This record gives sequence, structure tokens and C-alpha cells, in this order.
Amino acid sequence: MKKVYVVLIFIIIAYTVYLTACSSTESGMLKSESVTSYTSGISKNSNSYDFNETEYHVVNEYLSNFTQTGYMRTSAFELANATDASLLKIALLHCIVSQPESIEPGSYWLGKSNQRMKADILGNAVFNLFRTKIKNQTIENLYYEEGYYYWNTANVQTAAGSFALITKIEIMANNQYSVTFNLYNTRDEEQPTVNSKYYNYSNDDAIREFPRGTINNLSAIIKDSNLSDTDEMQLIYMQKNAEPTSSAP
Repeated sequence: MKKVYVVLIFIIIAYTVYLTACSSTESGMLKSESVTSYTSGISKNSNSYDFNETEYHVVNEYLSNFTQTGYMRTSAFELANATDASLLKIALLHCIVSQPESIEPGSYWLGKSNQRMKADILGNAVFNLFRTKIKNQTIENLYYEEGYYYWNTANVQTAAGSFALITKIEIMANNQYSVTFNLYNTRDEEQPTVNSKYYNYSNDDAIREFPRGTINNLSAIIKDSNLSDTDEMQLIYMQKNAEPTSSAP
């Protein structure tokens, strides 16, 4: 009987060790997945998506809404960690480039601000770009008061004249897409503002038209159930992949 008890005890100990090892492995796997950044999603070899002409134009224009602000050229953007202040800043720069008619010049705040915009316009821009709503608030160099945002042009700089042209789209999970694209800077050219026709250009077209421009390569993750329109399009992540190069041969 003693031998039987010894064998049973040995089996129980061995099984307990096995269960502990399995639990540890599962925990490690979950931990690894939870800290996976959007960067890994960009570099992952996902299924390639064969986009059509409409989707090409729509995604190019949508990404250009962000790249024209110049905000993502020095650091990566991740929506999950973005502050209200950063979303307001991006939306303001976007409106300055794309909706200049919404700006009301003048002398405000005892001369400290020389431009203002209705808060509803800026709030709508935040929602259209990020599919999220934020409360009206004062942040650095952007002041809120009684339905308006105020700022001074000396504290605001955009990257008007740049536009995005995608080179590859890959399918990810949950209606997300990994997008690789080139950013063409036309600020030194004779046409400082972006014409909507550029969103239909091939990369070769852009190089031919702006031979003195610079090219940045960026990656992004966007979320949408339909890439043919921007009604639900949402930027999840964006990063610069390499230093700018010249489009000149």
C-alpha cells in the first residue's frame, strides 16, 4: 500500500506542476498580446487589400487631413493615448488649412489673439477626424470663451501644401487597415495649396509634377467598414517611417 500511496503522490505533484506551467504560459501569452503596439500591426504581414480608384482617392484625402497639419512628422500618433489637447490642436490646424473661411480675424483678448473660430466648427472637426467628442476647454495657445476658440497666428504653423498617396493597404482585424503611404511636400513649389486632383495621382505623377518637393514615407492604421467614404473612418495610429528624401532624380 505504501508504494501505491507514493506513486499517487508523485502523480499528483507532477500534474500540479504541469497545470502551473500551462497557466504561466497562458498568462505570458496574454501579457504579450496586451502590450502589442500598433507599430507591430503596421509591420505585420497581413492580407493585401486591392483598393479601387474611389477608395484610393478617399483614403489619400483622409490621410492628408492629418499630414497637412504637420503634427505627425516629428512623433507618432496613437489615438488610444491621445489627450483632448492634442486632438484640439490637430483639428485646429486642419481647419486652418481646409476651412480658412471659418476663421474670423480681429483683435481679441486685449490683442493677445488675432484669430478666432466658432467652437462648434472645431468640435465637429474633432469628431469627423477621430470619431470622438470632447468638451470645450482652454489649452496651451488656444483659448476658449463663450462659444469661440481664440489663438494667435504666431503660435500656429501648418504644413499646407502636402498630400498623401497610398502605396499599400493590408487588412487587419476588426475593420482595421494598415496603410503605407508617401507624403509629398509641395510648399516650395509654385502651388502651395493642395488641389483635390492630387489625391488621384500615382506616385510617379507626383514626382513628375513636383520634382523639387520632398517625400516622407509614413504608415497608419485606420478603422472603417467602408473605405469608399469617410462617414465612419477613424485614425487609430500614424508614424513616420523614414527621413524625407528628394523627389528629384
